[in-house]
Amino acid sequence: MKFDEDYFTHYSSTRTKEALNLYFNRLMKETIFEKIRNKKLLDIGCAYGYFLKIAGGFGFETYGIDISQHAVEQAKKKVNAKFFCRDVQDDLPFADGYFEIITMFDVIEHLEKPYDALREIRRVLKSKGLFVITTPNVNSLLRRNMGKKWIGFGDETHIILYSIHGLKFLLRKAGFRVLKAETFFTPLPQVISKLLRPFNLGGKIWITSTRKD
Repeated sequence: MKFDEDYFTHYSSTRTKEALNLYFNRLMKETIFEKIRNKKLLDIGCAYGYFLKIAGGFGFETYGIDISQHAVEQAKKKVNAKFFCRDVQDDLPFADGYFEIITMFDVIEHLEKPYDALREIRRVLKSKGLFVITTPNVNSLLRRNMGKKWIGFGDETHIILYSIHGLKFLLRKAGFRVLKAETFFTPLPQVISKLLRPFNLGGKIWITSTRKD
């Protein structure tokens, strides 16, 4: 399946923009707000650049890559960031240790060579930089309740689905040190979400890691 205009139609929805705002707020809690000015941030699978637009407004120097030429062309029209049409599983056009922060939201489940992608991400991540990754949780309550109708199974472009333990293992094999790994629930009330969090049953995996030098 091509990542063309039809695929990206849902990126214009309010729900997706709300999710990206949620991701940014969570990211900010894991960074030092006063020291983010001019930090280089790369968003892999940037789509139309909504996340980078938010990040740029807070002082990040923003970069985005996406495998879709259509998405990159649209992003360039809407967002003041540097965009590249590239496959993260191949060589990225950046020097070693170029970025302080790299994000990859809901992308790894689409990749045929996730280990290769993670090794390339590690290469361009600065020592002590942060790499944040999300992906649908194959062990989530939602998957168990919905069965074959779960969105993780319904997207034809999904190739590999992960549990939190499986993704942590892959990150460590690729040379990362996991700093924080959890799942979270939306749109459950925060109190319920906190109670369920220790069981890793949330619909989304969120892992923050750094280079293991």
